Amino acid sequence: MMQAKPAPGPKPLGDSWPQDLTVKEVMAIKSLGAGVANEGQQKTALDVIMKRFCGYYELTFHENSERLSAFGEGRRYVGALIQVALITPTAPNQEKT
Repeated sequence: MMQAKPAPGPKPLGDSWPQDLTVKEVMAIKSLGAGVANEGQQKTALDVIMKRFCGYYELTFHENSERLSAFGEGRRYVGALIQVALITPTAPNQEKT
C-alpha cells in the first residue's frame, strides 16, 4: 500500500522565500492585509507590490519567449491599475462606497 505524501506547509522565511523578501517586507504585507499597517509598513508593502510582485518598472520583453513576455505584461498590467488608482484625483462626494 502506497502512502500519500503530506501536503507541504508554508515555506519559512529565508533564502527560498519568494522574491527574496525580508522579514520587514513580509511583516509589512501581513500588516497591510490585516488592516493594521502603520505609514511605513504601508509604503513598504506598496513598494514591494509594485516593484517586485508586479514588476511595474521592469522591461517585460523576453527575446526568446513570447509566453514570458505575455506573462510579464500581465504582471505589469496589475501594477498599472494600481498606479492609475494612486494618481487619479478624487473629489468629495465622488467616491464610490
